[in-house]
Amino acid sequence: MSARKKAVSLLSAGLDSTMALALAVHQDTLDVVLALTVDYGQRAAGQEICHARAIAAHYEVPHRVVELPWFADLLPDAFKATDGKAEPHWGAADQQSDTFFEAQPVWVPNRNGVLLNVAAAYAEASGAEVVLFGGNAEEAQRFPDNTEAFQQAINHSLSYSTQTHVTVHCPVQQMTKADMIAMAKGLEALEKPVPLASVWSCYGDGPKPCGHCPSCVRLKNALTDQAHALAGSMFAGCSA
Repeated sequence: MSARKKAVSLLSAGLDSTMALALAVHQDTLDVVLALTVDYGQRAAGQEICHARAIAAHYEVPHRVVELPWFADLLPDAFKATDGKAEPHWGAADQQSDTFFEAQPVWVPNRNGVLLNVAAAYAEASGAEVVLFGGNAEEAQRFPDNTEAFQQAINHSLSYSTQTHVTVHCPVQQMTKADMIAMAKGLEALEKPVPLASVWSCYGDGPKPCGHCPSCVRLKNALTDQAHALAGSMFAGCSA
């Protein structure tokens, strides 16, 4: 059997990146040597770091925080730190509507492009060949930097910008969030089940997820009637 490839996980603590890490850990071909969480000035940075640290510890993967303070100047209002100001008003009463899930209000200029290149630099420096990324089918419908085409394009770019030809791998690329929840529940019997209670998908920085931002709504919509107890644990604060 050939040696397992080394991988760096780009871990925001959201459902997508958590599942990407979880699936990689349970594969025989990847050895995850580092989990990276990026603080780019986003409102949820503190919670993302706290939850990502807990998820990485669960899988016994070293965790590191990378700070990009200059990025804060580029953030849309929905992502900026509140500094005591009111939370964004998400508006649409019908949270199933297409307008509620428009990308523009929460679009961060070239975020995934920047973060993946940062992770690729860490991967090359640490001798890893793969960057794990939570690109997925659901968000690919509205965010072009979640698509398979984007993954292919950035891999082409990385073949020039990294001497080791680091590649981005998206284990959940074909999955929706509902698919991921089902997959996670299917892994519950493992020695290290998916730590869904540690997931943080909210755009906010409160002690608990707000429950009404687009990211929270997507997660809640993915939870089935049979998973109400799970829903409660996933909408708890960070105690790590």
